[in-house]
Amino acid sequence: MPIQYKVLPNLLTNPPSYVARPIAQNTLDYDTLAAQISLHNPTIPADTAKAVLEAFREEVIRQLANGNTINLYGFVAFVASMPVRLAQPSDSLPTNPVDVKAKPSVVLKQKVAQQATYLRLPYAEKSPDISATYDTNTNIANWIREDNGFRLDGANIGFDAADPAQGVFLTDADGRIMQQTKISLNNPSKIIITPDFGKKHSAPPNVEKTIAVRSRYTENGQLRTGEYSKRLRSTNTVTQAQPKLFVVGNDADGPLVVTGYAGEQILCRFEAVYRTDGKISLAVGPLAGTLGQALILPPDGAAITLAGLAAPVTVSWINSDSYDLFVASLLSYGRYMLEVCNLSPFSA
Repeated sequence: MPIQYKVLPNLLTNPPSYVARPIAQNTLDYDTLAAQISLHNPTIPADTAKAVLEAFREEVIRQLANGNTINLYGFVAFVASMPVRLAQPSDSLPTNPVDVKAKPSVVLKQKVAQQATYLRLPYAEKSPDISATYDTNTNIANWIREDNGFRLDGANIGFDAADPAQGVFLTDADGRIMQQTKISLNNPSKIIITPDFGKKHSAPPNVEKTIAVRSRYTENGQLRTGEYSKRLRSTNTVTQAQPKLFVVGNDADGPLVVTGYAGEQILCRFEAVYRTDGKISLAVGPLAGTLGQALILPPDGAAITLAGLAAPVTVSWINSDSYDLFVASLLSYGRYMLEVCNLSPFSA
């Protein structure tokens, strides 16, 4: 993907000039970076990649605290410094005098420049721009749960709550729009709501939703809408009567069904990845915690049993077209889909 950028006026110069400002498309944390490592290196499980990243962080801290410098050729150098000023040679150091600097290598800069392509974004009038959303209790991105804290980050997303035309609007899989009224934080870069799905919101398995902010920037200005580019998913209640997983929009069917689970009722998550080798991996685990081993879904329709919960979970394709359907869904979601489920026990 190219580096997206906007050309903006530089108000600090005379005569006027302009600057090119990169616009980040995503912010990667340990989980998402580990998922990308696994995506491009299928032999490395995401859990292993995350563990190595976290161990790397701790080792860097340990070595810097021991007075060592870390120099990773072609990547970055970590250096401990002491930016303090003493009046006399005999003066004691102030509290916490150490600082840490990270210096990207020349090779790293050269390789980024060689690989980068660029996409200039068109000039746009000021409007709400939602860059990230997540559940505030679990920090799970793009998962929304009724009566639970939900946060939107972005730019120009604040609104005048006294104007009924402005606010946060949630649209369900059937196109029903629900204006959100439980707002606990409302500023230009951050909004926190307690989601209300309404009495007639789409029932599982149609859990896909979209979210938008509508705002005016002057008292009588034009109402402007910014819709989040990614689709949200709410909790899918999975029972023997409703076993479908990963249904997109208001479709009648999804690609997978749960065909066996004998454990206790649990709030859990399935994570699916369309890998660069053309295979789909699927893993299951508790809502908070480590996923079980990711397994490759066979395109021939064979059932697969996943470990990761107290009892195994068996999933199967709905029909012979399900594999291609799931590939299309994963590509539309950016190769990764999350399904949070309230999973009830039932026999195979």
